Amino acid sequence: MELKQKSIKNRFFFIISGSALLLISFFLIFNFKDSKPQTYKDISLKELQMKLDSEKDIKVYVYKTSCVACQELKPILDQVIS
Repeated sequence: MELKQKSIKNRFFFIISGSALLLISFFLIFNFKDSKPQTYKDISLKELQMKLDSEKDIKVYVYKTSCVACQELKPILDQVIS
């Protein structure tokens, strides 16, 4: 009888452990699948002026959303800076 109880406890432990591992795996996969560090962001002219006034080195990429060449460059730029 005691052996049967140990067997049931072992099964229960493995089922709970497996379920927990599966849930953690799904959580990690779905939360970190598309997470890329943000390497650039849109800023206003006022923010740009503040950054320029701070005299720190910055890189500025200027584009226009209706510019075809800018749209072609964006995926390449994203790959380079990611």
